[in-house]
Amino acid sequence: MKFEVGQTVFIWRDGDYARGGLVATEVTSVGRVWVTTTSGERFDRATGYVDGPGLGTAYASAEEFEAKRLLRAKWSALRLAVERTWGAPGKVTSADIEAAAVALRLELPETR
Repeated sequence: MKFEVGQTVFIWRDGDYARGGLVATEVTSVGRVWVTTTSGERFDRATGYVDGPGLGTAYASAEEFEAKRLLRAKWSALRLAVERTWGAPGKVTSADIEAAAVALRLELPETR
């Protein structure tokens, strides 16, 4: 991620649903490792992970946060749907499952 002084960034702290969610703040300094904000927080410029008390992530835009939130929600829904299915749904073939694994970039263990 590329950050500049004066840029608005969005910080999501885990558990922030109860406190209003995403918080906008401005970048005050960009170092080799850390980016510091007007809210006094700092985050790793490579990963976006917020340092200090409480875990969180910084995002360059609200749209980036929303895209990642939606991806996590859809992945969670898919995992739950698969976990609730004891067997392959009707008319699903081994080839269908292999094609889904390829599409999702998953490695299936070898089966016989």
